[in-house]
Parts: sequence; structure tokens; C-alpha cells
Amino acid sequence: MNKVFITGNLTRDPERTSHESGKVSCRFSVAVTRAHDREKTDFFKVITWGQMAENCYKYLLKGKKVAVEGSHEMHKYVDKDGIERIDWEIKADSVEFLSPARA
Repeated sequence: MNKVFITGNLTRDPERTSHESGKVSCRFSVAVTRAHDREKTDFFKVITWGQMAENCYKYLLKGKKVAVEGSHEMHKYVDKDGIERIDWEIKADSVEFLSPARA
């Protein structure tokens, strides 16, 4: 089973993308402080789709706290120098807004 739960703060404002298929996605990054070592932080890329993407783009900002549930996915690609790279992101099934709404 591939299930991920993280709680942390956005490191930048969300980015919304409209795709040719008509679908909408929203990407953002979440900083998560490790429970066993408060001096270390991990950073996770997150992608949302559809209405959840619209809501994330509309209501989230850099610094806001969120809880994300989803699956961790790996993507391979070749960079501009011809080197194969691996990128990881969480495909969100749900995003809970934990900070107060925008003023």
C-alpha cells in the first residue's frame, strides 16, 4: 500500500495549470519538520487535480499549514544535459487547510 500523510507549511504560493484536456492541476511544496529531530525539515512536492486544485489555488498561500493525504509517485525524466533524473511528488487525495482563511 502506498499511502502518505504529511502536515506542514507551504514553502511558496500554489501554482495552477490548465491542461489541454480541460483538467486543472495545482502544485505546491510543503515543509515538514521531523517528529524525532525538530532541527531537520523535509520538503515534499504536492499535486492536486480538479476542484481540489481550484480550492488550493484560491485559498492557500506561502506559510499556510496543511495536512495532505495521498500517494507518493516517482517520475523519471532526462534533463537538458541528457542525464536521467528522478523526481518525487505526492498525488493528493485530500488536503485539509489548517490555517485560518485569508483575510
